[in-house]
Amino acid sequence: MMVLYEGLDPGDAGDWRQVSRVKAAPPVPGRPLTQVGSDLWMISTSGLVSVTDALRRGVSALVGEVSRPISDAILKHVQKGGEWQLHTAADGSQIIINHSLQGVAQQWIYHVESGSWATADYPAACWHNLRGKTEFTHIEDGRLGQLDRAALGSEEITALWHSSWFRLPTAQGLATVTPHILAKGPLTVRLAVLTDHDTTQVDLDEAWQTVTLQPDNPGDGAEVIALNELIAMDAVGSVFQLRMEVTARWAEIVGMDVTLQ
Repeated sequence: MMVLYEGLDPGDAGDWRQVSRVKAAPPVPGRPLTQVGSDLWMISTSGLVSVTDALRRGVSALVGEVSRPISDAILKHVQKGGEWQLHTAADGSQIIINHSLQGVAQQWIYHVESGSWATADYPAACWHNLRGKTEFTHIEDGRLGQLDRAALGSEEITALWHSSWFRLPTAQGLATVTPHILAKGPLTVRLAVLTDHDTTQVDLDEAWQTVTLQPDNPGDGAEVIALNELIAMDAVGSVFQLRMEVTARWAEIVGMDVTLQ
């Protein structure tokens, strides 16, 4: 049960009142809340929750589209236990999910502008913002560390995208998929079409198709390259899911075409 209050002074009955009670999964241990714009996000035992949406939709208020690429990993780590922290970077550009267990920490970092997720292994017990910087306390000896903000385009990152499961009423399957992507520097795209809710590692290993593209002048880092590669999938089933991993210094997914069987 989530109980929301409004006011500035809990000791003043005239300035502190209950505004809502929402049935929702309980929060995970640690610091599971952070402000994201005008919303409040929470890590619960069922995933990432929007408190604003919870006021309207109750238990169905998961941050679905945003958190889908990491939802399976988050739920697996919730089952393991440990301490959690949900933290917004000082400039609001990143949302950090920090999980620590038995002296080992892992992060999932959401980049607000691009809408993509990255993973990291900072040895962080907890995160805080101080003097406009995002820092963490080291999990072993308590010394301070800082979030590495490499210059845009200076290193490769991998963006993950998963579609929802969908049906094709007038077709039996997907024959080909053609992603249209603009990028700077080397580009690697992995694409998979999963069928009938089969999502084991064996299914993924069999489904992945990989395409790489190199610029003509790889040293300057400024040349924009375009990927418009037709990828044969031959996926047959009742329901389908598209998964894509894009690795580049900078990339923009412009669109995607499919042909049906």
